[in-house]
Amino acid sequence: TQINATQDPGQRAANEQAVIQEFLTQTGAIGTTPGMLNKYLMRNMRKVTSKAQLSWTTEKEQEILAGRVDEAQSELWTGMTSGNIDSASSNFLTKMQSLGKTPLEAKQELFKFFEKFICNLTQGGRNVAFAAHATVRFTDQGRAACKRG
Repeated sequence: TQINATQDPGQRAANEQAVIQEFLTQTGAIGTTPGMLNKYLMRNMRKVTSKAQLSWTTEKEQEILAGRVDEAQSELWTGMTSGNIDSASSNFLTKMQSLGKTPLEAKQELFKFFEKFICNLTQGGRNVAFAAHATVRFTDQGRAACKRG
């Protein structure tokens, strides 16, 4: 956990080296020849550190992706509330595809966002107009989805 406690890759590498040095000192292996260390000890240590590195990298990539999705949703929200639903939706779909989503996954993300948007705006079966040409009547089934979601 000490190793992965930073967002900076350089600091993470320094933390990793510090942990390795501490381990070598505590186990008495600090004076062992490099050849013996590589043959018997470092092989397993490299496996462990590579798994930790992969885990850290995956976590950081997911955080970055989540931030970019959040940014796209924020831009979509701004576009929808200002009456530019067509261009905002198109930009959202393009951005989702640039983040690695298939066209189908991008559309699913868009409709999930619409559902959340509508749930936030509807109260007791009112009609919601979020663009000059788009009015949505919320059904009992839709209200139930909002209560669940």
